Amino acid sequence: HEEGDWEEVTFDAAINDNGDQITLTLPDDEDGNPTLLLGNTFYDLAIDDRIMDEAGNSIDPTHSFFQTASADAPMVEVSTEVESPTNVSPIAVAIEFSEAVTAFNSDSLSLSGGEIESFSGEGASYNVSITPSEGEVSVQVEGDKGFNEFDTGNAASNELVLIYDSMPPIVTFAPVDSTLDASLASKVYITFSEPVFTVSGDPVALSDLTGSVSVRKDSIDGEVQSFDMAYNDTTGVIKLTPPDSLVSAADYYVAITAEVYDEAGNPFAGASAYFKAEDIDPPTITLVPADGATDVAVNAYIRVNFSERVYSETGERFEDFDVSDGMVVVREDNASGSILNIGVQISPDTSAITIQTDEMFKSEQVYYIQVNPKFADVNGTVAE
Repeated sequence: HEEGDWEEVTFDAAINDNGDQITLTLPDDEDGNPTLLLGNTFYDLAIDDRIMDEAGNSIDPTHSFFQTASADAPMVEVSTEVESPTNVSPIAVAIEFSEAVTAFNSDSLSLSGGEIESFSGEGASYNVSITPSEGEVSVQVEGDKGFNEFDTGNAASNELVLIYDSMPPIVTFAPVDSTLDASLASKVYITFSEPVFTVSGDPVALSDLTGSVSVRKDSIDGEVQSFDMAYNDTTGVIKLTPPDSLVSAADYYVAITAEVYDEAGNPFAGASAYFKAEDIDPPTITLVPADGATDVAVNAYIRVNFSERVYSETGERFEDFDVSDGMVVVREDNASGSILNIGVQISPDTSAITIQTDEMFKSEQVYYIQVNPKFADVNGTVAE
């Protein structure tokens, strides 16, 4: 404190567990009674650079000047039965003076994070209904807003601070929804956006999630896969681990339907995601007529079916003349026989090729169909 007319005040200091708040309290008097600041008095609160953070950085010195209310000023308390955080709207707030006051109305409130829906009361008791905005809501009565019969203005009230949260918890998935090339070594992670609790208010444990998380393969109604599940209640992350690697090119559907709530009581609505495992297997080929077939009609078509959409080995779309120019060869007798001229029709999704020879097959003739390694899937894996 400054020299001169300023008198130094002795106080007790307490630091909270987080080390980010110091509470100053005047010591009790010699009879053990609490000591109060003097009324209608100026005080100077000074903080010097001996306070520092964990890294050793000192705080910038600062001063706070304030004046206390008159010792006979009406006291006022702002309170609510609503606990923070809350999803209750509107919020009912009670304002109680230590004695009857006049000139106090809705304009006398200092309010942030909301709007006054209704205001009522007289004398020493008042009620306010507040429609909150998302986030922090604070209510306070500043000094000299209500006056007692001697025209003495009130002392400033406590500041009532609440967190209004109407947003339900959500989850994010990894692999993210609609991923088309998830690594076969992937695990599945489901992360809550905020701490979640059971309907009774207890923190969620692994047992509370059992039966509410599923991974299905091939379709949304497919068989449930056997994934090991773990839950980190500190980070809010569910980890699903397959017993082996994911299946190449398989579709996976992840869903969570847990009945959990955030701290404000907003229920989780459930969520789902889809991802496809990376494709490391080459396309497979099925021929019609099948290898070794007999009694094939002389006017039959040849069908080359691929297990997935295919492209040329260079990754480009192929045309019918590419197929007839060596991608598929039809011969008489065997792999060394004479090559037949063919007509080609490619399916729109390039997963099938229909072939017809220029002339009908000969009766009792053996034919040899050769699909050359010139077809590849979207990842460039060439069909054998």
